Amino acid sequence: MYDDEVDRLAERARSRGRLRRRRAVRRLVRARTPAAVRALAVIAFSPAVFTEDSRAADLAYSALTALDDRRLVDAVCDAFLATGEPRLAEVIEEQGYEHSRPAYRAVVCFLTGDVERAHALDPTGDALRAVQEHADTTVRARVADRALAVTSVEWVNGLLRGRTDERFAELIDPEWAALAGILDTTGRRDLLWRLVFAAPPARAAQLLRRLDDAGWTPGDPTERQAFTELRDLTRASGSALRDAWVPAEPTRLLRAEGGIRRVVTAPDGSHVVVGDADDGIHVRALSPGGKGWTIPSERASAWRFAVTPDSKVLVTEHRAWDSPDAEVARLWDLASGKSLAVLTGPVGSVNAMLITPDGRYLALGDHTGAVHLWLLPSGASAGSLTGGSAVSCLAADRGVLVSGHSDGTVLMRRLRDARLLRRLYFDGMVGKVFLPERGGLVAVGPGGGPVKVWELSRPRPKTLGFALWDVCATPDGTLLATRGLDGIVLWRSAGGTQQLLTGPGAEGKRLSVLARGDLLAGFAGAGHGVHLWRLPDAHEEGVLPAGDGASVDHLSASLDGGTVVTADTRGVVTAWRLWDERVRAIGHRALACLEPFELRELQGLRARLGPEERAWVDLVSALARWRDEPLPAGSEEQGDVLP
Repeated sequence: MYDDEVDRLAERARSRGRLRRRRAVRRLVRARTPAAVRALAVIAFSPAVFTEDSRAADLAYSALTALDDRRLVDAVCDAFLATGEPRLAEVIEEQGYEHSRPAYRAVVCFLTGDVERAHALDPTGDALRAVQEHADTTVRARVADRALAVTSVEWVNGLLRGRTDERFAELIDPEWAALAGILDTTGRRDLLWRLVFAAPPARAAQLLRRLDDAGWTPGDPTERQAFTELRDLTRASGSALRDAWVPAEPTRLLRAEGGIRRVVTAPDGSHVVVGDADDGIHVRALSPGGKGWTIPSERASAWRFAVTPDSKVLVTEHRAWDSPDAEVARLWDLASGKSLAVLTGPVGSVNAMLITPDGRYLALGDHTGAVHLWLLPSGASAGSLTGGSAVSCLAADRGVLVSGHSDGTVLMRRLRDARLLRRLYFDGMVGKVFLPERGGLVAVGPGGGPVKVWELSRPRPKTLGFALWDVCATPDGTLLATRGLDGIVLWRSAGGTQQLLTGPGAEGKRLSVLARGDLLAGFAGAGHGVHLWRLPDAHEEGVLPAGDGASVDHLSASLDGGTVVTADTRGVVTAWRLWDERVRAIGHRALACLEPFELRELQGLRARLGPEERAWVDLVSALARWRDEPLPAGSEEQGDVLP
């Protein structure tokens, strides 16, 4: 069986239809080729398969057991190395599988928890170093997490041996976290100090915080002078935490005692609108000295409201339905709070609200399956679109309106003439739909489930993956993020490669794409704030912490991503002004790679920066200055750095 046929069968195994899926799995089982076994290893533990058809998953799982062909055993181990799937590790342990190549065998032992044997097979750490140099970021992250969990000195030695300062730019975030944690635990703070001058400034500040917390100081007088200056600058910068970097300045806006239902930031970042369960809707200006106003709860729903793309009009839903002259929604001047228009009509219980991206239409989808339209900003009725069961979600772009319904129907209509363009069918209730700029459609169920992608040229959808909680997408549709079993899964090019983000920041149930697709935010994790990743490479950008053990439940941002508003479980609403993008970017460049002209540009920005940004610029400038002094930087020795 050729590899392209294996790929087709693997795609069928993830598609809808039990008979079609099981036939594909059986053909792969009969093939008994390495490529087929690797595909079955993915299918057996795919949430999209085992949650919909446990029989198909069992068939795939059984094909992974009792293997006596060395090529097939290697294929199972290769699949584990490629995915890091924990349940596949259990299969390898239970069946006693070992890879035929010693280096691969060592890495498999390391990841499955047999660390002593892994170190015996790879005493120099060369195999683990090869993972860092050649494997994808998902496997590298899993190796780093395991190294930190077992305090693997061998992994540190393999990582640091012979590495020049410039090559520290190649390390990914989990590797930096593991490196700092292991060196701190083993008491090698002299190495942490040397890494300060090789790490990106954001990581260097965290290393300095660790050294400060430990009360460590260098023995050499010149180094002590450097450390004292850098330590004091780190203390002065509120952005540097022990295990995080906060590239933003917060302003507390209000606290809602009754709980927060929704938060919306005006696209231009001028105002934030907060739905308070007890007191209605609060509008706050984000400019210094800006005023605010409140809509009482009896006049508007705290669950559904929206701001027009020009940031001038606020639309609120009024919960009075089924009467021809009932007030359905109201338009407000966002800045002054003046009522502009009252929208009436026989609308059923509203399930979804949408303002089209061009700001021309307001759409309300109700429980009868109808979508009611009004023109903006006049508030004049533009008719209703009927068909389908209760509306569950809405999306719009480029003159097309999409409605998802509770029976799984997805309707695509042209707004100007209400023409039905396509009728699609999803497996179960539709929770969210996306219209990527490049065309096609993406749909997912409420609270997760299978993620389906329709291409304009294909009649059948493609099952991209399985989401446990939230799904979001970049505007161009080239990257989708879902919350998976083990972290955040990034799908690129609508079904091509995938990447897994792990760690505390990836534990949140909610995801959001900010800054026109440049940032990914993960939040709603117990005791965590908001973690930001820079797209498309998914490098950690920073953290917006939540205080006192609270977690962030709601997040909204301006169109450019420069203003982010969060609401936590205590009801506290905070506006975060993200630092200038150039200041943030410099924090992730390896210190050894920073050029003098970049530092001069940083200093030239000082007049436009906030106090925390200026403190950060001072710290980066001092790091660069001491970098050029005759201090030990990096780890250029050829032998082991740890005993």
